[in-house]
Amino acid sequence: MGMLEITIDIDWGEIDYMGHVNNLSILRYVQTARVHYCEQVGMMPYQANDGTGPILASIECQYAAPLFYPGKVTVQTAVERIGGTSIIMRHRLFSGDESLAAEARDILVYFDYDKGEKKAVPQALREKLLAVGREGEE
Repeated sequence: MGMLEITIDIDWGEIDYMGHVNNLSILRYVQTARVHYCEQVGMMPYQANDGTGPILASIECQYAAPLFYPGKVTVQTAVERIGGTSIIMRHRLFSGDESLAAEARDILVYFDYDKGEKKAVPQALREKLLAVGREGEE
C-alpha cells in the first residue's frame, strides 16, 4: 500500500529512567498513527452516525532501537489485510535519523457498539481502505 505517514514530536515526559522513550509511549505513537489512518480513510464518522466502528482486538510490537528526547518519530501505517469483520494494520516507527525503532501489528475488529458484537466491515469502508491500497502494492 501506499503507506500513510505521520511524524510526532517526542515529549520529554515520555522518557523513562533509562533515558530513552518508554515502551508505552511507543504504543501511544502507534495509537496516534492508527487513529490518523482511520480519520484519513473516513472510518470515524461511522461511529457517530450508526454506532459502529473499529475496536482494537490485539496489538503486538517488536522493538528494534531506542528513541530519545529531543527528537521526532515517524510512523508509517498500512493495511495488511481486510477480513470479513477485521482489519490488520502494520506500523513501522523510525527515529529522526530514519533508522527503524519498532514495528507493530494491530488487529481491529469492526464493532457494533450498541449491540456489543462484531459486524462485517461495510463495503463502502472496504472500498476506501482498498483505494489507499495495501502494503507492498504500488
